[in-house]
Amino acid sequence: MQQPNNYTATDIFEQAISVVNSLDSGTEFILKDLFTGVIWNEFQKSERLSVGTLFKNAVTGGVLQNKVENTGKSSSNSAVYKRK
Repeated sequence: MQQPNNYTATDIFEQAISVVNSLDSGTEFILKDLFTGVIWNEFQKSERLSVGTLFKNAVTGGVLQNKVENTGKSSSNSAVYKRK
């Protein structure tokens, strides 16, 4: 398994989709919540930002548009999503 700082945005995005598919309907989350422990913070900042963009695009018109909705922003200015 790769070290977290060696993952690409695509790798992280694919992991996020896998976790989303296992969530119960109605579950609210921020992208960071999909990764256990502190692993999210171990990804390079540029990769985290890219994943955020990929995820948002997937929700608004891509592979996740029928599974996830954007419900707003958290107090930390992270996008909040909800599993449909």
